[in-house]
Amino acid sequence: MPMLPDTWRRYALVFIIVGVISVIYGALVAPAQTSFKRMIAYTSINHMGYILLAGGAAGTLSGTDTQARSLAVTGAVTQIVSHGLLTGPCSRSPALRTTESHCSTVSAAARATRNCTPRSGPPARRA
Repeated sequence: MPMLPDTWRRYALVFIIVGVISVIYGALVAPAQTSFKRMIAYTSINHMGYILLAGGAAGTLSGTDTQARSLAVTGAVTQIVSHGLLTGPCSRSPALRTTESHCSTVSAAARATRNCTPRSGPPARRA
């Protein structure tokens, strides 16, 4: 990395360890949540772990192959952009769902979805 290359190399393993812990923790805790917003927050922790892993990989490779380091940084930036583009709509969706159906939890939304049966055919005519 252009800024502080020795420090970046020295702490690369720390970035990798924290990234792995973040990925595993976010992946294990997110499915256990009952609130949509908490689930999205824990998946964000998971995604930030991937970014830390890429940063640690770039720091580990900083003294060797330039192409591999560039690939690690490109992967981190791609993850940052995709997380930014997808988290906004995902965090907005539960807010809309809560105001329309008053379901702020995963189990309440599942019950509401189960009770809704899709209609087939044309809409019924009123007399």
